[in-house]
Amino acid sequence: MPRNANRTVPLSWIIALVVIVALAGGGIYSLRSFLADPYRGIPELPVAQYVDNSLSLRGNAYKVTGKVENQLGWSDKAGRLFSFESESDGKTFHVGILLPSDLNEVNVQKGQSFEIKVKVVDNGLLQAEQIRKA
Repeated sequence: MPRNANRTVPLSWIIALVVIVALAGGGIYSLRSFLADPYRGIPELPVAQYVDNSLSLRGNAYKVTGKVENQLGWSDKAGRLFSFESESDGKTFHVGILLPSDLNEVNVQKGQSFEIKVKVVDNGLLQAEQIRKA
């Protein structure tokens, strides 16, 4: 009578396979979260430089992450002007950002955190082009 071959898989191979699958899953997760960021190619606003001389940054697009402090003004044509608190190099800065009327569908309230793609317009004001909650 023929003997059945003992074909058990070593425990070390099973552990190695589980580790490889876990690492691959973690890599895929981080790659997807990186690629899902719509602002990944946009540089952070150099807030200290902006506060010192905003006109030197005219025409450039940046990403700003900050918390809403207050609504400073509102106009049908221009939109809403907000005061945002943003940190750079461990320092807190307060900047004004204009949300044009075409971004009125976004509910912005005091204390909420947002990531905003802004453009420095001709008068040195930051004008939002896109906005999403952080």
